[in-house]
Amino acid sequence: LSTSGIGAAGNIDVREANALPTGLSVTTHSSGQVVSLSAPSITVGSNIGDAADTLMLSAGDIVGGVGTLTGNQIFLTASGGIGIGAPVKTNTAMAGGLVLSTSGIGAAGNIDVREANALTTGLSVTTHSSGQVITITAPSIGANSISDANDDVTLIGTVGNIDGVGSVLTAKNMTLEAQGGIGTPGVNVTNSARTYYQKALEATGDPEAARLAARKAAAQ
Repeated sequence: LSTSGIGAAGNIDVREANALPTGLSVTTHSSGQVVSLSAPSITVGSNIGDAADTLMLSAGDIVGGVGTLTGNQIFLTASGGIGIGAPVKTNTAMAGGLVLSTSGIGAAGNIDVREANALTTGLSVTTHSSGQVITITAPSIGANSISDANDDVTLIGTVGNIDGVGSVLTAKNMTLEAQGGIGTPGVNVTNSARTYYQKALEATGDPEAARLAARKAAAQ
């Protein structure tokens, strides 16, 4: 698929009857378009979108491949899961703008996404109430709008911090990994996530637990 129209004149809306394994290719004008693609399943086998696009993919499963999804905002909606078998690579131009939704029951609705840029705001994740495994990896993460008491959530900040930005993380089990800080002063991960992390550290005897408690007390 290739369009040269400027702005909305170059929008794309395609609904494919069969699975799109690896041969999907999309190019648009740099002025920014809305690209909407749906199929029974989509494998990201090539680079799709550009930094000005709003990219909307809808499928049974959205499967990662050698390609990267790029957009100003990216919306991924799956009746199954996202990143099933291989993580989906994304590249959002905004400081977030990544909206993920799955409806698959149990492991069929799992999510595994690896974002190239900081997700400081605009990250939204919704899943089925049956409980899924959610893994989000990015240079840094503002953990906003992840809330399901049945999910196992892992957030990985590969370069910087995991910050709360005034939101609450809710999960059955939660793992937070950051090369920087977790709940850094001024933008703290709120109590449900922060307390979980502190208790995990205390259980292993990690001295960081005491430092975290002191930092929390100082911020109050």
